[in-house]
Amino acid sequence: LCVSLATTYISVQGTLTRDMQWPAGNPSQPAVLAASAFVPDTTPPRLLTLAVDLSANTLTLNFDESINATSFLPAAALLVGSPVYPRGQLSLTSGTGLTPNGQSYQLQLLTPDINALKSQTTLYTIQNNSYIKTYESNTSLTNPGFEQAAGDFVVG
Repeated sequence: LCVSLATTYISVQGTLTRDMQWPAGNPSQPAVLAASAFVPDTTPPRLLTLAVDLSANTLTLNFDESINATSFLPAAALLVGSPVYPRGQLSLTSGTGLTPNGQSYQLQLLTPDINALKSQTTLYTIQNNSYIKTYESNTSLTNPGFEQAAGDFVVG
């Protein structure tokens, strides 16, 4: 649905709009129309914020547009303690996505990663040492939005 010209249609109900006829206007006619043009989305999502809940062992990442939740690869993320120099870092190995497609993605950290994270003394202990970086050179990324976020450090 809506991934190409051949799959893009609109179904219009008779209550969609009315014309300018005085006083109430004539309702639009019901119709199903195929799109006459289709421009795919080529703008990758941009990571905006990161929220951390170490009691619930979750990371919540917020993007400027909807993402495909199944494309999130935890191994493409690096948790770091500073955007300027590596003051502690941890590469995620895995995790479980808790949210469907959308602008907000919540990741449940698994035991090996949460144990490694909680053993750090300069990483994710306060807001000022809680950043995320995505790998620029990871060619296994399936969602280009995570590549674009590379180099952007967001504290949550």
